[in-house]
Amino acid sequence: MDRGIRSSNCLDIWTEENNDIIKKWKRNERGQETQHDARKRYYSEIHKLLQKIQGVPCVPASVRLELTIRYNTLLFALSLSEFTETRVLLTQGLVRALEAKGCQPPGSEPILLWQTALQSFAGTDLLSCLHQLLCVQWALWLCTDQLEELQILLSGPQKEIAAAPGDLLAVIGDLRFSIEGNPSLLVAMAPGELKELVHICTVTTKGIGEMEEGKDSEALLTFQEALSQPAPRTLLAQLHTLAGICLAKLAQPQSAMQCFRKALEVDFGCRSALYQSSLLYGRLGNVQAEMEALHLLHAAVTLSGCGDSARDQAPLLSAESLLRSPTLACFLATPSPPGIQHALAHRCLQSHRIPEAVEHFLDLLTSLQADGKLLVGCKYEWQSKSSQSS
Repeated sequence: MDRGIRSSNCLDIWTEENNDIIKKWKRNERGQETQHDARKRYYSEIHKLLQKIQGVPCVPASVRLELTIRYNTLLFALSLSEFTETRVLLTQGLVRALEAKGCQPPGSEPILLWQTALQSFAGTDLLSCLHQLLCVQWALWLCTDQLEELQILLSGPQKEIAAAPGDLLAVIGDLRFSIEGNPSLLVAMAPGELKELVHICTVTTKGIGEMEEGKDSEALLTFQEALSQPAPRTLLAQLHTLAGICLAKLAQPQSAMQCFRKALEVDFGCRSALYQSSLLYGRLGNVQAEMEALHLLHAAVTLSGCGDSARDQAPLLSAESLLRSPTLACFLATPSPPGIQHALAHRCLQSHRIPEAVEHFLDLLTSLQADGKLLVGCKYEWQSKSSQSS
């Protein structure tokens, strides 16, 4: 009896500690401390709490609490790009959950562990806790370019998460599993929100791969599918831009321009949409529209520092933190302010607008005086980026 009371007291204390940490994190999201420093601090706090729980054997009564605290710890680890630590914490969590259930873990291989755990907890009220961790596993596989592991797992025999075999989009499109949590246990990010984010980032990743392979028609369809899903504003603007790039390559400039306009309607600060618009106007021979786009792009890039505070208040996990493809960064890249100024001056010269060209060259020289390093290569930056996008 005394042991049961002590165990219950510990669970109450640990529940309160978890909730206090998450409450402090939520308040900090709008605070003055930088996001990276805050994440490191709260990751340390929640990880110490998890270590306390791991210091005692995992029993059925404590599984939900331990898995929820582990879920919070994993979110902070993933937000800090601690991928190795995230793998370790996921493996430990599945092993301890299986041991609490009285099941022998099949080893440390992730897919076998997941298959065993999902089968062992099928039909129980703890399955939702495992599904929360599964969302984190999905995010980890996305960040580390291992989405084929997700397809193998989701195409398996588990009725709770299985879908008809096929390509990855078909599999995750039919994915259904429980992600409801316990309202008495606070989480740093709602599992449903995480699932939606990882889902659309997975679809986006597939489209980027298709663009990289030159399959622009397939990529366009993929991005259009992604646009039908819930997504953060900045990612929606990027998806419209990517769809526009595909359409431009498919010789549909008017449709491409509509996509760039939609991107700017969603997020007027979408610099890549402005950049791609200027390139397309240039190819169409509309110099006036091209230069207007360049002026807007220069203003947006110059004022981009004003958006840093907004980015500092980003959620724990965002599309930017999950989409790590160098190819995506290349497609959405924009020139530096001196590169844009050089392009403006060059286009004015080509159009015989000499006074404007002189003004832009003077502005360019002023920028270069502020930072001499910008001088190297700035003359060729615009031309280089134009060739990459054509």
